[in-house]
Amino acid sequence: MNAPQPAKDGRRSILELNRLIAETRGFFHDLEEVSEIILARHDLSPQERRLMMTLRKHPRSTVPQLARKRDVSRQYVQVTMNDLAERGLVVFRDNPDHKRSRLLELTPEGEERIREIMAREGEAMQRLAGGLTPYEVREAVEVLQKARIGLGKEVG
Repeated sequence: MNAPQPAKDGRRSILELNRLIAETRGFFHDLEEVSEIILARHDLSPQERRLMMTLRKHPRSTVPQLARKRDVSRQYVQVTMNDLAERGLVVFRDNPDHKRSRLLELTPEGEERIREIMAREGEAMQRLAGGLTPYEVREAVEVLQKARIGLGKEVG
């Protein structure tokens, strides 16, 4: 009934924390693998998906705007968007406010591709959530937040 005190139980807490870190790494890599499988079926990289999702959330954005939102270089965004445009997933439009910085939009094909990916990701989340209660998920989130705070990171 009495919960162990962290100061008295430091060694055991460190051992359990190592287990948590190992499981977190494993879980991250498993998620990454599932994501790569889904994206490969749709001929997209994780980076392309992220930029397309950002463009979906912020339609009619310019390359510099997307670069700022993703905290990546403009050159990286430009190269990626040029490739996605060649594949018919995004389109460049004239920008009435700026002659050189064109606006980007997802094409109907790009929007459909993102919807399909989100549906596959949703199916994976349903499988994952099937074995967990909301309480277990909330508890895990709180533990990871406390651990991140312990590292001096802001969470939320």
